[in-house]
Order: sequence, then structure tokens, then C-alpha cells
Amino acid sequence: MQTLIYLLIAGSIYLLIYSLIPTSSFDLRRVHLSFPKPPKKYSFSIFSLFLKPLNLINQALLRFKFLDKYLKSGEENLKTLKLKIGIAEFLMIKELLAVGGFFLVKFLFSAKFSLLGLLGFLLPDIYLKIRLNQYKREIARILPETIDLLDMAISAGLDFLSGIQWLSEKAQANPFVEQLQIMATEIRMGRSRTEALKGLSQRLNIPEVSSFVRTLIQAEKMGTSVAEAFNILSEDIRAQRYERGERYALKSSVYILFPLLFCILPVILIVVAGPIIIKFSTGSLFPQGGPGF
Repeated sequence: MQTLIYLLIAGSIYLLIYSLIPTSSFDLRRVHLSFPKPPKKYSFSIFSLFLKPLNLINQALLRFKFLDKYLKSGEENLKTLKLKIGIAEFLMIKELLAVGGFFLVKFLFSAKFSLLGLLGFLLPDIYLKIRLNQYKREIARILPETIDLLDMAISAGLDFLSGIQWLSEKAQANPFVEQLQIMATEIRMGRSRTEALKGLSQRLNIPEVSSFVRTLIQAEKMGTSVAEAFNILSEDIRAQRYERGERYALKSSVYILFPLLFCILPVILIVVAGPIIIKFSTGSLFPQGGPGF
């Protein structure tokens, strides 16, 4: 009965907030940020019944200045991973998971553990972080081969933008080629090459890509050959990847210590010492008064 009262109160508050919002349409996006797509329009439905109150809350939260850094980084990460949602929709997913997890834990376990359900608010951030790390590792892995192909295209007589276009058409699609295409599009739209390269480095925040950007900017400033810079850069990145593999190999002895102590050694002790302990406990190891009798 008490749970039903809580649900009725929550439903009444939701309907009250829903009635205060204009029923024509509402915008889920932040007003003072620039978005290329037009605002989304929603008609009356069960979906909008739940989203409109959350939209009112999010519109108030998104105006706090201390959230600007989180919002900008979150939106850049969503665009990098090509997730077809905005930062406001991402916040709504976090809020719905927090509320759903709160009630689920409360009903399944007890009120003492109900606050653990709010961890659902962090699940989208964890998922986004894991996907972003996988994306960056894939870029770092394929970067030397992609630079070699770009070097081959430029050495054959193509310029930098034409080399990226050839690479996107002929080479196998990979995340770094997609990022190069975005950078080439920015340059064609009027952005300088230096600014576009710096934007690529800030967007990905990968040491190998930052080295790639610094090499190109330095070659452009000094007037040296881009093909020669690519040759040196490819060798450096391969050397860095080899050194990273050596570091992982040296750390493997530390990583294997835990399963060795807590998983492998106990099994060996059970197999070796188990029969002896059983014979000691049953007295069958030294029958008839012990050894020597």
C-alpha cells in the first residue's frame, strides 16, 4: 500500500510538470550551443510524457557554467563514436537508468540498498569511456600503416588533401581514415590546415596522433617535404609501438601474480597435499601404532 502511494505521488508530480510545459513541441538541445541539425519536435505520446519533465530539468541543469567542460567533452566523444544522440538525450538516459535502478534495487532487495541503484547514472559514462578507449587503441594500432599509405600517395605526386581522398576511396575503412576525412572537410570549408590538424589532435587526444600533427605542422612551417616527414614519423610510431609492447611484456609477471597465488597454487596444494592430509586425518598413513612398530 505504501509503494502504491509513492507511485501515485510521483505520477501526480510528473503530470503537474507536464501540464506546465507547452504541449506543441519542445527542444531537447542546449540553446546556447551551435548544432547543425534542426530541433527535434515531439507530439503527445507516452514517450513524450516521460521526456518532457526530464527536459525541463535538463534545460535548467545545462545552463550552469561549471558543466560547460563536461558537456563539451561529452558531446565531442559522442560525435567521435558516431552515436546518434545529443548530450541532452545522453543525460536523459543517465537519469532514467538512475531512477529505474533505484526502484529496481529497492523492490528486489531492501530500502537499505536502494541508493545503490543510483549507480545506473554512471553506467552510460562507463560505457562511453570503454568505447572511446577501444576506439583510440584501434587508431594507435593502425596509424603506422595508414601513414605509409598516405606517404605513398603523396610521393606519387598527390597533394595532402588528394592523398586523403585517395586513401578514403582505396584503403580499407578504419577510424583514423574517418578522422582524416573530417579534417579534410574542415579544410575545404575554409579552415586552415594548422587549425584543422590541431582540432584533430584535441579531438582524439592520442600521443601518436599528436606526434603526427606536430610533424605535419613543423614540416609546413619549415617548408620541408611532407613525404620525408611521413617516413620518419612512421618509423618513430613503430618504435613507440614496439616499446609499448615491451612494457606490457614486462608487466605481465606482475599481472600473473594474483592468479598464480590465489588460483593455481591452491589447486596444486590440494592435489599434492590432499591425499596426505586425508590419510593423516583417518589414521591410515601409519597403521598399528605408527612407524617402526
